[in-house]
Amino acid sequence: MSDLDTREWLLTNGLGSFASGTVSDIRTRTYHGWLFAAKNPPYERTLLLSHLEASLEVSGSVIGLGANIWGNVQIERGGYELLRSFDINPVPKWIWGQDSWQLTRQLVMPYGLVGAEEWGSVGSVG
Repeated sequence: MSDLDTREWLLTNGLGSFASGTVSDIRTRTYHGWLFAAKNPPYERTLLLSHLEASLEVSGSVIGLGANIWGNVQIERGGYELLRSFDINPVPKWIWGQDSWQLTRQLVMPYGLVGAEEWGSVGSVG
């Protein structure tokens, strides 16, 4: 595991629901996931969305942006190797890229709402 697996982020909506994870997007704790909804805060939190598997097709090649570990075996680890930057302020934001492309993902959880994901791209893809 790399230091990207130990650097963590936390996002809340102010009402007991939250998202949390690592910079590498590998879930290393029980409470890592993109949407834990609070039915009766601070109790009865339910994981509704653990994560989404993202990939990008560039010039006919599929590039996986995710990373997963099951047990002690790491599977699909390419995503964080293409990570150019990560920022936590004001929300978790990942930027992946190579010479000809760049892709951005932000997780947002506005106060009082459940959550959302935003994507953007720069450069030629295809």
